[in-house]
Amino acid sequence: MTTKKSTGKKTLKKPSKKNPSSASVSKVKRPARAFRTYQQAMQYLFDRTDYERQGKLRYNVSTFDLDRMNKFLKVLGNPHKKIKTVHIAGTKGKGCTATMLGKMVEANGYSVGLYTSPHLVHIRERIRVDGRPIPPSSFGRLVARLRRSFGATGPPLTYFEWLTAMAITHFREKKVDLAIFEVGLGGRLDATNIVPAETAVVTSVEKEHTDYLGTRLGDIAREKGGVVSPGGVLLSGVTSPTARRELRRLASERAATVRWLDDEISWNVRGQSLRGVSLDLAARDEEYRRLRLGLLGRHQGRNAALAFLAVRHLRSCGFAAGRSHVRAGLARVSWPGRCQYLPGRPPLFLDGAHTPSSARALADALDELFPGRRRVTVFGALSDKKIESLASILFPGSRRIILVRPPEERGPAAEDLLRRVPPRWRSRCFLARSVPSALRIAAGEAGSRGLVVVTGSLFLVGDVLRRLP
Repeated sequence: MTTKKSTGKKTLKKPSKKNPSSASVSKVKRPARAFRTYQQAMQYLFDRTDYERQGKLRYNVSTFDLDRMNKFLKVLGNPHKKIKTVHIAGTKGKGCTATMLGKMVEANGYSVGLYTSPHLVHIRERIRVDGRPIPPSSFGRLVARLRRSFGATGPPLTYFEWLTAMAITHFREKKVDLAIFEVGLGGRLDATNIVPAETAVVTSVEKEHTDYLGTRLGDIAREKGGVVSPGGVLLSGVTSPTARRELRRLASERAATVRWLDDEISWNVRGQSLRGVSLDLAARDEEYRRLRLGLLGRHQGRNAALAFLAVRHLRSCGFAAGRSHVRAGLARVSWPGRCQYLPGRPPLFLDGAHTPSSARALADALDELFPGRRRVTVFGALSDKKIESLASILFPGSRRIILVRPPEERGPAAEDLLRRVPPRWRSRCFLARSVPSALRIAAGEAGSRGLVVVTGSLFLVGDVLRRLP
């Protein structure tokens, strides 16, 4: 689970390293002073324990204690039990699938809440209603309101737990028709799993976060599948037989139903241009030709198919999303930082690819969209990523690679990145001292007719987006 500090005044402190697991909820409610500014509200959140930034941590019921969330939400009147919810877990594609699903439902006039992580530019991106981030005034008011519920010190929740509770409360206040929650880490112990979701989605299962979720694919699948509620429905795009077997077992234990994407939906990506992807979708009794998806990358076809399966299921739950809504919703999808093209001289192509599979999808998209274009890559990745594999996939198509430290505590320096780059690509690498320096060097190397690709980390991509006009 990763996160990013919201932009704000440079005086903001780094998150505290306190462990909340040993803290207890105060029984004495003391009046809490309201925040005077949005910055003060953000500072209060930054002072909460942030496991996302700590790197190594213990993944167990003590560290990730859902009982804290239960106690907190109970004081607030259990708002999480009063909203219709879809819960999305998986190794990759969670955010895109969630956004596509939300847009198709929104297209028929429903109000949709969307909770995702990490954010790219500002923290309010994580909590959206009908595509719009929560306003600064509402953000600050929510932090103050939730803090007052437990007195001046506030509840012993972590940074991510606070944001999750805020999203639940905001969605309830806005009376959304549907709330879509993206898992932060794993699923079973994630703070978002406090929400009872009749519909759960597992997009894919790969070996990731093995220090926390286990080294075997079956163990990882069980952690991610932990979002399915007893008697609920699990929609899955998982293809691995091992992962499927574990998800079936888990669903059986919870008397839940499993529906597999490949059994119900077929899709075909016709092609793509800088305007988006053209694809066909078909189910047993429903077919679409030449849909336009407002995202780049052929891999998005699978995410669109899974979102379409979710829409078909939601129809049985009372949500009317017809043919025109499917078509209009997919065309309106936008998801910054994922195969995002920005015109310029030279243009930028931003993608937070940080796994080998996402790197391969990016490399394929670049080869198809920009054949023969002079390409310069700005690359920065976190220490716990497979940097050698990422470099082997992304670097062959680049004339020059600019290595730079991502703006995050776990980001290695450019010199350390170079040591992990396979020897055959080191001669193409240049070390930059900062992100602005890396962008200047890359623009000069690419020339006005070239292409600058920024990848390796969503932290790096977010920092670049903040610096653009």
